[in-house]
Amino acid sequence: MNSAPPTSMRRRFKALFLVPALLLIALAAWAVSSPIGSSPDDDFHLTSVWCATGDRPGLCESTGDSETRSVAREIASAPTCYAFKPAESGVCQETTAAGGMTETTRGNFNGGYPPVFYGFMSLFAGADVGTSAMVMRLVNVVLFVATTTVLFWLLPVPRRATLLWSWTIGLIPLTTFLLASNNPSSWAIISAGTVWLSFVGYAESAGWRRVALGVLGVVAAILGAGARTDAAVYGAIGAIVAIVLTLRRDRRALLGAILPAAVVLIMIAGFLFTGRQSGVVTGGFGDHDLPPGFTTGTLALDNLVRVPELWLGTFGTWSLGWLDTPLPGIVTVGSAFVFAGMMFVGIASSSLRKWLALALVIGAAWTLPAWILLQSKVPVGYEVQPRYILPLVVMAGGVALLVVGAKHLRLSTPQLVILAVAVSVSNAVALHVNLRRYLTGLDNHDWNLDRGIEWWWQSPVSPMTVWAIGTLAFGAAIVIAVLEARRLGAVEAARDAEPSTAAPVSA
Repeated sequence: MNSAPPTSMRRRFKALFLVPALLLIALAAWAVSSPIGSSPDDDFHLTSVWCATGDRPGLCESTGDSETRSVAREIASAPTCYAFKPAESGVCQETTAAGGMTETTRGNFNGGYPPVFYGFMSLFAGADVGTSAMVMRLVNVVLFVATTTVLFWLLPVPRRATLLWSWTIGLIPLTTFLLASNNPSSWAIISAGTVWLSFVGYAESAGWRRVALGVLGVVAAILGAGARTDAAVYGAIGAIVAIVLTLRRDRRALLGAILPAAVVLIMIAGFLFTGRQSGVVTGGFGDHDLPPGFTTGTLALDNLVRVPELWLGTFGTWSLGWLDTPLPGIVTVGSAFVFAGMMFVGIASSSLRKWLALALVIGAAWTLPAWILLQSKVPVGYEVQPRYILPLVVMAGGVALLVVGAKHLRLSTPQLVILAVAVSVSNAVALHVNLRRYLTGLDNHDWNLDRGIEWWWQSPVSPMTVWAIGTLAFGAAIVIAVLEARRLGAVEAARDAEPSTAAPVSA
């Protein structure tokens, strides 16, 4: 009997194999869409990278003051000429950040951030600042794509659709911008989207896959904690979510819970004892007076009811970059509509465990920023930015889309078309705006990015070509991903409908 798969199945799997390459291309377009120093606090982060391994002649040099270092002017001063000035293009760097070394106080000189991200990225730091920074961005892109690809093939088949759905709605413009940046938040996002699902797969697998998923979950947790102290908390939350979803009263399940439980303890210890960011929880950001007209109680209540504004900020109501690249409403409406809609579809497949897990993530995304704002004595809109809670937003979307029992996600063809178009258009418009902001400044409204160029990399590939290729690659990846996710769901639904099939593991 011929056991070869049908032609349509062979084609489908070939298309699926293209998704990692397509994502690499799409995120690489985001990586080159902005100049050095374009992500938030990049002067701090780039200096910290170049100085992560101590004094290096020509790269990072001691000044005799433990609070400062001398680094290339291109690193310390790169964003100062255009940050907070949306009409200013990236070309201003050619004069303000040209040549020589300069002293700066902006860097991780006293251990405010964990050292792992900076130490790893310092491997790629060199005298050519532009090339080095770009290599680091591409390394982040490869790290995300590789981690997600490995997780997909390790997960039990029923959980692969969850991964595809979660990143389909999670790759909103703020996510793609940060994943392809020099910002340590990139690792926090990768970690949050990986830890919880790795440990869910770990609990539901056996043999070498179980071991590999356990290792991946641990590595992803360390990745986040090594970049940002708050990401250690997100790693702990992800591990707890997995325990809540999978723990059973049998010996195998109880023994299996030891690993994620250990990760929880390690992440909490790391948050408390490494990196001075943990002090934000008790002391907030700086020393402020209460805003006029507020008491501690009224400020706490005001922040609680306004925290969802920060959630919306992840979808585009807050600007990209140094909060100076506003996005059109179509970006926010498209990405938020799809995210909320898919969460609504996802919670149709529910259980008490899933509700508890989702409540934990959403509760953290609500109370943590509200508490920090209260400690800082400021209302929503100050100090706490949407990117700080973006990892929890990504995790919440994934948990909502987890299938439990035999209730599978079902989307019609029109729904899939709307989803793919909305996500792809949001990405296309945001990428175009981000390119325009640095090519000429936002005072130029020409749709053709190749006209009036003031700043661009020394590359034969034009900005419009980058935008077109990045847009098409992203759209193709989304289409293939949602079609595969629907196929996987249909296969599992058909399998569950067979009387002879054993009941699937339910969360």
